[in-house]
Amino acid sequence: MNLAGALIDAEVVSGIYSGQALNNTPLDRFSATLGFRMLEDQLTVGAQYLSVGKITRTSRTDPSRPAIVDDGFDLVNVFANWRINDHARLDFAVDNVFDAAYTDPQSAWSTSAATEQGKGRTFKVALTGRIGG
Repeated sequence: MNLAGALIDAEVVSGIYSGQALNNTPLDRFSATLGFRMLEDQLTVGAQYLSVGKITRTSRTDPSRPAIVDDGFDLVNVFANWRINDHARLDFAVDNVFDAAYTDPQSAWSTSAATEQGKGRTFKVALTGRIGG
């Protein structure tokens, strides 16, 4: 099990944007990952919960415009890893299991928290092999 969190309070300290929220900074967030190993540690399955706090976007062309504030978002991801043998591994994951629409707070091009351009439900499969010793 893994737990992590951060509370961030970032704002511009000088200039015409003084006092405004600093755009594109890491936001308040909490994550929890829970995984289980089984079959003599050959199979690992787990889930991750990620909660991101409210998103504040400020105008960089008109500092007098009020900031746009959007609610944060919650994502659930699941994963499984199977060690087939000493030379091969199969990984499977589904990110954003519930296909939540959200704004990626790190996207610099989005000036509106209403722009929901975050990744939708994403399936990932990988087969990794090693040849030789």
